[in-house]
Amino acid sequence: PNFPFQMTRIFYDEQSNLPIRWEAYEWPRNPGEQPRLGEEYTFRNLQTNVGLTEVDFDVNNPKYGYK
Repeated sequence: PNFPFQMTRIFYDEQSNLPIRWEAYEWPRNPGEQPRLGEEYTFRNLQTNVGLTEVDFDVNNPKYGYK
């Protein structure tokens, strides 16, 4: 119950060492079954050092329109 996935795989870019793909495999429903891919994320054209400031991470930033 503490682990939502049986296994995760993280792939890193060889040059930047940044994660570029994440796969999460669910627990098998029945004994002997293979784990099923539950979630996957792939990051392309990743840009770093784009000039973000503290206000970009502030939930009170009026540009985001949170209510």
